Amino acid sequence: MFALDAKTMQRIAPVVRRVLIVDPNPAAARLLMDLLKGFGSREVVVEGDESRVLDLAREMEPGLICTERAGPKLDGEALVRRIRRSSLSCRRAPIIMVTAEATASAIKGARDSGVHEFLRKPFTSGDLQRRIGQGAVIAEDDELAEELAKQILFLRIYHTISQYLGHEVPYFVVRPASL
Repeated sequence: MFALDAKTMQRIAPVVRRVLIVDPNPAAARLLMDLLKGFGSREVVVEGDESRVLDLAREMEPGLICTERAGPKLDGEALVRRIRRSSLSCRRAPIIMVTAEATASAIKGARDSGVHEFLRKPFTSGDLQRRIGQGAVIAEDDELAEELAKQILFLRIYHTISQYLGHEVPYFVVRPASL
């Protein structure tokens, strides 16, 4: 089994805590699940039918989603678009597309649909770990960007209030407790 160092485990822990695997092939899903549990995943749910994935995602709020590109009841790119455009709390979660179909058009389609990382089968546990690590960095960047957007909005409101009153308002008077 592939051993991760403590620093890597700590960085990916929030991402791999809850994972949703979307793959119609039970053997491939089982292999992925075993690797993810070795990386510290506590809750891993497998679903092969695209029609049930959004309900599962709503219930479990995964930190990471791994999906196959295609299957009998699965269009991975369409699924990713639906997740990204939804109001689900996991809509910004890293999504890794795991597939044997690694053509230029497949990779471009995955990227355009909102996939963070693309992992070609067959893969090693090290390949998977690197993709998850990249996903963890992206997740941190998204959280940072969201916090920055809140602060920018606050500063715009602060500036507007100051202009309206004709003088600068003390910062602590208008600063929300969450900032």
